[in-house]
Amino acid sequence: MSKLSTLIGEVIDGNPKLHHTTDGENFYTISVRFLDATIDVLFSEFIKQDSYEDKISVTGYLASEPRRGAKPYFYFYGSKIESVAIDTPI
Repeated sequence: MSKLSTLIGEVIDGNPKLHHTTDGENFYTISVRFLDATIDVLFSEFIKQDSYEDKISVTGYLASEPRRGAKPYFYFYGSKIESVAIDTPI
């Protein structure tokens, strides 16, 4: 697990998509551009909103999961997601 960080990025696809379910808890992803990289943000159903728009602040950590015969899947696990002003620097 990496260090807890807060990143600001521009939402690319803000409609949450179900990623997986663990112990009855659903986890969702949205696509966010942080600087030059588009990264999926994974988060629990307990902080899920109907959709995300413009710029958001995400607190969490960078993680990955191995994939058999393919490159690992990198994502940012978000424990807190908030909207920020459109003129907030990335």
